[in-house]
Amino acid sequence: MSALCDEGRWSVLDGDELVKLYDDTVTTLLDRQVPSKNVTRRRRPSNPWYDEECRCAKRLLRSLERVARRAGPLSDTTLAAVSTWRMQRRRYFDLIRGKRSEYWTTRVESERLQPSRLWQSFDQVMGHSRAPVAADIDASVLHRFFRRQSLQRPRRHCRCACPAVHGGAHRLRATILSTRHAG
Repeated sequence: MSALCDEGRWSVLDGDELVKLYDDTVTTLLDRQVPSKNVTRRRRPSNPWYDEECRCAKRLLRSLERVARRAGPLSDTTLAAVSTWRMQRRRYFDLIRGKRSEYWTTRVESERLQPSRLWQSFDQVMGHSRAPVAADIDASVLHRFFRRQSLQRPRRHCRCACPAVHGGAHRLRATILSTRHAG
């Protein structure tokens, strides 16, 4: 039974303790129903040809998709909402193809006399160029974070010492971001 259902456990608590009890209970329930998992997300640069017009078209497409899904299955072409969504989808993909083609045609044409520069452009767009090193993160910030983690949490029963495996990755990111903004 949840501690929130037991009046004897929460009737003597003050406001802060009630909030903590509520937060802990909801976190426990959510962890049980939807366990957290680590996800690797690779950052890549946005395509240089993907501009505000593309973003607006995509936003409209997603909006029409939600309407179409509420109307019925997306395979039912007799529904007006589905037909509208499909037509907008074709327009969106045509726009993307056109923007990409125009960008690369212009880029290749402008750099055709400088092949090494053209290859650098390809590498940059493909994400093969090196990401800049963040100058405001140093070893002392990382040391403080990992030291605090090891003091706050008992190690789980496994041999892995990596804090990211034990849920520390999002706190590391938050610590780094707060350090950046504090300075």
